[in-house]
Amino acid sequence: MVRRSLRPLKALARQADAIASGSLDARPDAEAAPVELRCLVSRFNDALDRLEAGFALQRAFTANAAHELRTPVAALRAEVESGRADRAVLTAQCDRMGRMLGQLLALAEAERQSPPLQAPMDLGALARQALIDHGPAAMRAGRSAAFEVAPDATGEGDPGLTDIALRNLIENAARHAPQGAGILVAAGPGLIEVSDDGPPIPPAVVARMFDRFWKADRRTVGGGLGLSIVEAAMARQGGAVRFERRNGLNVFALRFRQG
Repeated sequence: MVRRSLRPLKALARQADAIASGSLDARPDAEAAPVELRCLVSRFNDALDRLEAGFALQRAFTANAAHELRTPVAALRAEVESGRADRAVLTAQCDRMGRMLGQLLALAEAERQSPPLQAPMDLGALARQALIDHGPAAMRAGRSAAFEVAPDATGEGDPGLTDIALRNLIENAARHAPQGAGILVAAGPGLIEVSDDGPPIPPAVVARMFDRFWKADRRTVGGGLGLSIVEAAMARQGGAVRFERRNGLNVFALRFRQG
């Protein structure tokens, strides 16, 4: 009697052994489990589903990162092996790799496992400092930069993650807005907006702009990570990023919790 009652548990143990051996697509059969354990097995399977999806995303991320880094490495090697290495070409490809590695590090920081801060923030001060730090590069690239702040521009979140999001939005605007375009960083209650007066972004681009490694033009030097870093940094601190075309402007809005 005891041996018969333990058979379902032994079957579950064998199925668990298969999963431990690396078969993440295997699942214990909840219906075959004793009634008392079916809920537990079902929850265990749900956790495995999330784990399998996470590993799939990790594999895709690694493959995409390797692909993006392979291009400048191949260009560097070809230039060196040609015997007529052009310093400007070498510098450009090194800059491209440096930017990609910087974005990968920023994404890792945005998704770090330690809990983010949930502190009161002066959004006006954060936005102003981000423009001071990153605006000059945009102006050197031929764009103008301006700042506005409304009363009660406060919110709750992580200042470090907020700076990561702002830096990438300002860099994104400077890279994609045309020469002579204006970039505006504006802070208000629970909100920071980075906008530019460049041409409208096509709907097909808007639909995929937050996808990792996706670029509307594969010939551009960016790694296709900037906006996904913004999204990860905001989600990590309980906020969100939204895009809209409003009054002739491309507007990226960072939304924060408010106490």
